[in-house]
Amino acid sequence: TMYGKNGTGWIPYHPSMECVATKEEEKDGSSEQRICPFEAVGQRNEQQQQQRKIHIAIASYRDPLCGQTLYNLFHKARDADKLVVRLIQQNDATLDIDCVEEYCAKMSKEECPYMSQIWVERMSFTEAKGPTTARAM
Repeated sequence: TMYGKNGTGWIPYHPSMECVATKEEEKDGSSEQRICPFEAVGQRNEQQQQQRKIHIAIASYRDPLCGQTLYNLFHKARDADKLVVRLIQQNDATLDIDCVEEYCAKMSKEECPYMSQIWVERMSFTEAKGPTTARAM
């Protein structure tokens, strides 16, 4: 079924859809009623905020800069241990640069750092069905 005004899919904006409290809510304490998708109700504390992971989905279709993107993610992050990368690589294995191999070469260390935080699904570019499908995998 369609939702919104006359079945158009449109819904009005309401501040309660946001996870960040307004100044008025901070003053009167009503922001505690908000439920955000990344928070468990009643468990907002500093330690848990610091332990939260940052999930990044990359749908790469024959992208020669994918390795540079991974390098920048981990090299420039304030806390790289919080990053979790899910990479769908759609390449021609004989012609294209492998994203993770390029990333590891750029990191120039004996062991490729943060590999336990990178999940890779490799597929042939001929099997690719577009970025939306890749992100949903």
